[in-house]
Amino acid sequence: MQRRRFLLSAVPTTLAPMLTKAANLILMPIKKGFNIRAGETRNGTHFTMKGVTANTLDLKIGSADTEGGMAVFEQIGQSPNGGPPLHIHPEQDEFFHVLEGNYRFQVGDETFPAAVGDTIFLPRGVPHTFIQLTERAHAGDLPARW
Repeated sequence: MQRRRFLLSAVPTTLAPMLTKAANLILMPIKKGFNIRAGETRNGTHFTMKGVTANTLDLKIGSADTEGGMAVFEQIGQSPNGGPPLHIHPEQDEFFHVLEGNYRFQVGDETFPAAVGDTIFLPRGVPHTFIQLTERAHAGDLPARW
């Protein structure tokens, strides 16, 4: 009986390091940096939105790079007076950083102008939209877990 107890007590001691190592491999963030040059995309594809706008979205950091933690897009606005309909991201916070042009954002019941250098935060679960106010506009967009 003592031998059996000894063997059973050795199982957690032996398995614990292996389970810890496996968990670290699964949960470990990527440790290697990368650079996406201006005009390039992470996956080599320039995504042109269809329907409401003709904006181009360039993926810079994908959710696969961050284990679902975030994604970063560069949006090239080519739709003056255009923008998406009022919508909600139930599980994603989002922000825009304006690089060129002017926008107007609606976040819940509030409206915010956004010009070059401005950053707008759009919390998950809150209805939001924007309109591009200038002929050309350009923004960095980070929807978490895209």
